[in-house]
Amino acid sequence: MPERQPRLIRENNPRFPSFVLGGSHIRNIPTDGTDFNDQVLVALPWSYNDEPKRNYPVVYLCDGFWDFPLVWGMYSHLLYDKVVPEYILVGLAYGGERPDVESLRRADLSPPSRGADGKLRTGVNSADYLTRIKKTIIPFIELEYGVDPTFRVLAGCSIGGVFAIGAIFREPRLFNAIIALSPTVGTNDGWLSRLEEEFCTENAGVMAHLFRRKCELSARLFMAAGGADAPTILEAIRRFDQQLDRHMYRFFEKEFHLCDGEKHAALKPEGFNRGLRFAFKAYMET
Repeated sequence: MPERQPRLIRENNPRFPSFVLGGSHIRNIPTDGTDFNDQVLVALPWSYNDEPKRNYPVVYLCDGFWDFPLVWGMYSHLLYDKVVPEYILVGLAYGGERPDVESLRRADLSPPSRGADGKLRTGVNSADYLTRIKKTIIPFIELEYGVDPTFRVLAGCSIGGVFAIGAIFREPRLFNAIIALSPTVGTNDGWLSRLEEEFCTENAGVMAHLFRRKCELSARLFMAAGGADAPTILEAIRRFDQQLDRHMYRFFEKEFHLCDGEKHAALKPEGFNRGLRFAFKAYMET
């Protein structure tokens, strides 16, 4: 048997040119004097330079520092199959010197706690991440790039999935479609279920009698779970899915998909693939 040759590269970061994701770049969000170091990873469509008057829908991706390369990688294949339009991909991330990503994401994406009165704090404040997305990040993207402001998608996994779903009940007109993979809906004593119940109760009216539906919710929601995920997580997702079914929102489109054999994180390739197609289905038909 021939003797194995020694490896020529002995370091994890060899001193060769780096591979760059085509059409992508990094932008720091202006802080306006605050302490937040929000950053975005932006990937522009292939036609962006050739069609300067064209505007594109935007996919905002929670945990962009982890999932941006994955979603960027599947984009051209979905586009080739004509199941999504050309869109701008925006990965939500953090700037600064060696940011503690895990601590920052948990602080931003975790559901709010209960107040002294026992009610869930669903209001916004200066430190609220959804507020920063709405008032700072989205306006920055729509000012700097050729954006179609009438169609926005928000995607997230795990606690990011809970955050994404919560956005449609806290800011119903901010996003047109939500992709939530492995959402840990049992977090904070079932905060998401309580938030949805409160939204449904507060917005019920005459439409409930005319259409036998609690209220209107003009949004598309794709949820996915791994069939091999923790039973407690999977069961909580199923219960929440059934809760949404009972409320029968008008104008609301929803799909739940079980990724057979996958666990909490490895469902992402299949989940984002199916989720993007579902999110843009109506958009492609117009």
